[in-house]
Amino acid sequence: MDTGVCGRILLSEFASRIKSSGCRTDRPVASWSLFRSVLAEGRMHLIITLLVFVGLAAIIVWIADWTSGGEGRATVLDVLNRRLARGEISRAEYDRKRKLLARW
Repeated sequence: MDTGVCGRILLSEFASRIKSSGCRTDRPVASWSLFRSVLAEGRMHLIITLLVFVGLAAIIVWIADWTSGGEGRATVLDVLNRRLARGEISRAEYDRKRKLLARW
């Protein structure tokens, strides 16, 4: 049996089940009422609520990062330069670590 026949059988079976269940068939299958019934019967509303909250949290984090101007993020080279400026490391150690970073 080729896949086209199989698909038609499944589609006709689906259509007969809809008709026998008393659903109105004059509307498209992907109507708002079908979506609402999926929400009411299943746990889809929990998933949608979770996605909304995750999306809002992502937006809040993005806005907080954007408004900070990225000043809190320092590269490894910035840290190395600050350590040299403060006198925490010698010039020889600075050069050695900078060469090591250049390899990456």
